[in-house]
Amino acid sequence: MKNILLILTALFAFSGSVKSQNTPTNSSKDSNIICVITTAKWCPTCRANGPRVSAEVLPQLSGKTEYSVVVNDLSDDATKAASAEKLSALGISATMEKNNSTGTIYFVRPSTKEIIAKVSVKKPTEEIVSAFQMAYNSVK
Repeated sequence: MKNILLILTALFAFSGSVKSQNTPTNSSKDSNIICVITTAKWCPTCRANGPRVSAEVLPQLSGKTEYSVVVNDLSDDATKAASAEKLSALGISATMEKNNSTGTIYFVRPSTKEIIAKVSVKKPTEEIVSAFQMAYNSVK
């Protein structure tokens, strides 16, 4: 529970990259899926749905598989630069440059760097979890 709270706090404080409690590292080669949450402090959708996603969605994903969560924060130049560095370290910069809608969770296949699913944070919790499960099933 402590790990989940730490993840949620870091995730929605726009701190950058975080990992699920089951992920040993934050590299794409060790993850089955990379979840990229594209957000910004100025995004009304992000502000309205962030607490729900952190409270309802992420706990449901915990323990299902290894995955990395990366926050792509487009709030300002400093957060964009920090996010770009993390995306580059995972080898998904080019993919995420083309896919940068705020309020969206992208599920990326680490081996090919392709988007295998995406979902708006406005969607119901069940739909977000279903998108994650579909993405996970496609990489098995």
